[in-house]
Parts: sequence; C-alpha cells; structure tokens
Amino acid sequence: MKLTEVLNGIEYEAFCGGKSCAVDSREVEAISFDSRRVDAGTVFVAQKGVHVDGSTI
Repeated sequence: MKLTEVLNGIEYEAFCGGKSCAVDSREVEAISFDSRRVDAGTVFVAQKGVHVDGSTI
C-alpha cells in the first residue's frame, strides 16, 4: 500500500532522519510501534508511553 493511502484522513507529522519532511507515495510493507523493528519499507508510529514519549525518538 502507498504511504499516502495509509495516512489518508489522519492528522500526522512526518519526520525523515530526524527532520520534518513531505510525505510521498512510497510503498509501505509494515507498520511498527517498536523503533527496534523498523526496516526499509516500515512506518514507525510514535506514541506517548508510560516510561518514554515515542515522539522524542
């Protein structure tokens, strides 16, 4: 599925390599809430946790 399709209708902020970036139509193979499991083709979703705020990663 294309990234633009995954994010359609969702409020989000995109970062690429720690910098704000535009969202393109690249292919998404997986979605992960665990940054240790992110690889090429994976979208990392940061969320506030009990111990760590994922949006700071």
